[in-house]
Amino acid sequence: MAEVRIEHEQEVDSGWQFAVGVVGDGSASPIELTLTMSWADYDYWSGGTEPPSETARQVVQYVLLHRPATELPARFDAATARRWLPQIDAALGRSRS
Repeated sequence: MAEVRIEHEQEVDSGWQFAVGVVGDGSASPIELTLTMSWADYDYWSGGTEPPSETARQVVQYVLLHRPATELPARFDAATARRWLPQIDAALGRSRS
């Protein structure tokens, strides 16, 4: 299984931007991604119970269970992960009706 590392977190106008490193997903060298996550997605998935960086790490980790890191775009938003994998809400275990 790939290791997901949040290398850098930056607050932006509508949420956060994360520099993410993925190690051990079939690539000889680490893969670098940029993930953005809105305040709304963060609140939906975590309810504020964990740091934004941990929620971001879980989002990328879940996506990697279904797609190789080498097939991911260099930049994507957490809402895009929800469109790719609608079951992510239940998988993160904090979806609310």
